[in-house]
Amino acid sequence: AVVHLKTKQSRRFLDFLPGLLDSTASLDLSGNEIGDEGARVLATALEVNKTVKKVAFFRTQIGDEGARALAAALKVNKTITDVHLFCNPIGDAGALAFAEALKENKTIDALSWMGNQIGDEGAQALAAALEVTKTATVISFSG
Repeated sequence: AVVHLKTKQSRRFLDFLPGLLDSTASLDLSGNEIGDEGARVLATALEVNKTVKKVAFFRTQIGDEGARALAAALKVNKTITDVHLFCNPIGDAGALAFAEALKENKTIDALSWMGNQIGDEGAQALAAALEVTKTATVISFSG
């Protein structure tokens, strides 16, 4: 199953989303302003989820705090293979957290971070992490 949520009530819907993830292979919350709070809720659910393989969070207002929460979940999640975080206010702090997660996660093979606010420090950390893991085959980054 694929969940694509487009609603003005996305924060309220997040209360019910973790239960839906057990039968979901792809989660797309693009265009929903879930922010860091929503990312933390999702991260908690994704830590133990064994069905979601792809997550897409385009323009969801996830910042560094939300990215840190998602990165912590990816350290233990062994099913997610694709992570797409386009056009969010994620900076170096979020990128550094993801870099650490990538060193431990061996299942992510596609990572897209275009349109975020990552600077040189974050980009260098991600590049170094990808050298260590060597599992990602599709990588997209831009300012």
